Amino acid sequence: MSKLATAAIALLAVTAVGAGIFGGQQYWERAQVQSDLAGARSQLAKATGDLQLAKEQAAALRKEFDEQKLQADQMRADRDSARAVLEAEKARGERLVADMALLREQLAFKARQPAGQYPAPIAVQPTRPMVIRATPAPQPQSATSPGR
Repeated sequence: MSKLATAAIALLAVTAVGAGIFGGQQYWERAQVQSDLAGARSQLAKATGDLQLAKEQAAALRKEFDEQKLQADQMRADRDSARAVLEAEKARGERLVADMALLREQLAFKARQPAGQYPAPIAVQPTRPMVIRATPAPQPQSATSPGR
């Protein structure tokens, strides 16, 4: 064999070894990328599950918040109603105190007056109600009736 053929075979052998090394390196890099992709997909699935759980928890919290808001509104309405009742009762109590003071003044005034200074009130006799008696209305007679 000639030197040229030996060199060509050696070059082919080196090229084949280089291509094999390059192919092996690409295979391992591809396997690494596929492994990384599988890990990323696993993390994405976990994150998606966590997100769904967080959405469900947020919905439950929102529902609970709405219920508590309704309860708070009801409590405010009850408080306002109770406040109105309390104020009305205070006003009623003040009126009663004023009425009692006026009554005391009137009793004291009456006690200071000599007996018989004012004439006794005249009793008013109730009137009898007027009685109205209604009779049934006459029935109209037609021209063809036998009574005429």
